[in-house]
Amino acid sequence: MKLVSVNENDAEFLYELLKEREGRVNISHKSLPSWEKHLDFVKNHDYISWDIIIVNNEKIGNVYLTQLNEIGIFILKKFQDQGHGSKALKLFMEKNGKRRYLANVNPTNYKSIQFFGKQGFNHFQNTYTKTFD
Repeated sequence: MKLVSVNENDAEFLYELLKEREGRVNISHKSLPSWEKHLDFVKNHDYISWDIIIVNNEKIGNVYLTQLNEIGIFILKKFQDQGHGSKALKLFMEKNGKRRYLANVNPTNYKSIQFFGKQGFNHFQNTYTKTFD
């Protein structure tokens, strides 16, 4: 396994990853952004670090770190439950060398809650939001 920094050439792969994510358990977006918005985000993101996860020369997922040290990871469904996420997360945290990482997880995303728990992350807060139209 290796981690490679995201570049514009990864936009199509990253868009395919977004298509696999379920909006109901996602925090960053409830629906798929347009291709143009996605491409703009890839070109202009403000992540501290954002990598493509590669196994046997195949892109299988991505992992990122926000300015607030929030870590996110997503693996293509066909590669999930094979230990790739755990290994990628460990490599990514070693690469970035922070003392503290946060993982914001939708409370209905049980798979992510279990994943981060198994990686040693501890639950410490629930945050609520109210939106006005």
